[in-house]
Amino acid sequence: VTQSLGDTRLQSTAAPLALTMGDPAGIGAEIAIRTWAGRASRPSAPFVFYGDPALLEARARLLGLKAGVE
Repeated sequence: VTQSLGDTRLQSTAAPLALTMGDPAGIGAEIAIRTWAGRASRPSAPFVFYGDPALLEARARLLGLKAGVE
């Protein structure tokens, strides 16, 4: 993974990170949603989130964000 100071892009030749939901009552979904939503302004490694799509969408609505669930 390479990153330049002041550069908002993060380049990686590695496969994306695989994140799981963890505890449905926990903060994993919120962290994933906020990271995804902020990826244009803050560098982050590419990732895939595995979990309940309905829970992810509901949490995104609570945060006022769009989850982009596929």
